[in-house]
Amino acid sequence: DRPSYERRRVKIGDGTTAQVRGLVRPVLARDGSKIAFAALGDLWTVSPSGGVPIALTRDEYLDSDPFWSPDSRSIVYSSDRGGTMDLWVKDVDSPRSDTGRRLTMDIGAELAPAWSPDGTHIAYVDERARLHVLSVESGTNEVLTEARRGVSQPTWSSDSIHVALSVHVPLSTRFREGYNRILIVNTRTRASRILHEVDRSIGASGGASAGQDRR
Repeated sequence: DRPSYERRRVKIGDGTTAQVRGLVRPVLARDGSKIAFAALGDLWTVSPSGGVPIALTRDEYLDSDPFWSPDSRSIVYSSDRGGTMDLWVKDVDSPRSDTGRRLTMDIGAELAPAWSPDGTHIAYVDERARLHVLSVESGTNEVLTEARRGVSQPTWSSDSIHVALSVHVPLSTRFREGYNRILIVNTRTRASRILHEVDRSIGASGGASAGQDRR
């Protein structure tokens, strides 16, 4: 027989409410009406003036990296609800149970989507740190860059032709050490160039960001 013992009780909380930690990837809608962000594995929206956040998703899957469509009606995001981190698009006015439409089904993870200003394409990076551009209408997917280190979320130019992102540029082929620079890619010709005008290493997590006039 097993010896008797007293069950140990572990107190994990006193039942009171507390502020949520880990709110990430906030992004403002183009019309300025809402802010989307990720927290607790789900997607949320809130008014810029404050108030109670509204859950766009509420399930056991990891939903992250929200980005607004140009008309501020839909959000593209990354989720593992299909088994790996794929891209999905969801109408913000649809019920939480509506997960939206799956855009990618590639092996591995698709992350950090960014919708072009004209609404026709979505740029994103994969787990091998390659830049992709996806046609929203046809689903055509093009790989625009080879694998790199330290790749950030892409950002579009106002003409929806160029994409900028932060990449790691090693000092030599023998060493991994180097600097984070801004890479600009022409999505039509696949031509790319590094901005060497930046005189210091830039951070990789946020990457490049277009100005208000997106120039």
